[in-house]
Amino acid sequence: MKISKDVYEVSKKTMERLTSKEGQTDLVMICKKIKVTSSLKKILVLDGLESPGNIGTIFRSCDGAGFDGIFIVNQRARINQYKVVKASMGGYFNIPHRSFDSVKNLADYLMIHNYKIILANPSDKSQKNKPEKLALVVGNERYGLSKEWFDYHHQTISIPMKGFCDSLNVGVAASILMYEIIKGVQ
Repeated sequence: MKISKDVYEVSKKTMERLTSKEGQTDLVMICKKIKVTSSLKKILVLDGLESPGNIGTIFRSCDGAGFDGIFIVNQRARINQYKVVKASMGGYFNIPHRSFDSVKNLADYLMIHNYKIILANPSDKSQKNKPEKLALVVGNERYGLSKEWFDYHHQTISIPMKGFCDSLNVGVAASILMYEIIKGVQ
């Protein structure tokens, strides 16, 4: 039974390029993308993330925490790959996302649209008021935030670490920070 009016069959080689897991069902859907607008109040910015599992977790946490969208800069992983979609548990389809070609272009966009930019910075020890319209920026799993973010005078935020480990997985850290921020915004 054919439900969609547009069905396309592709070669095995093309299907292997579209998917990333052996033995999975050979089915790919093309869905209408949710439009990203400047009316979004709470944005999470992914700066150079590499792990599809982390990115998917962040989509799921954005959905759960009530963040409105995800902006991506220094993109190092395909945002629409199987592992991202799977780890998001559906959040990928509910959270609009947009890519930017440079930190400068993204930072300019955020400032023009009156976002308060908050950098996730493990060395920050202060607590500040949380604005209504904000963009939380998290950095690469290995290298952290791009140095360009520090060219601007943005607020920073961190998670106090009490134990021996000095950092968290970026998906976990982003989730904690989003929930902390919404506690201060609501």
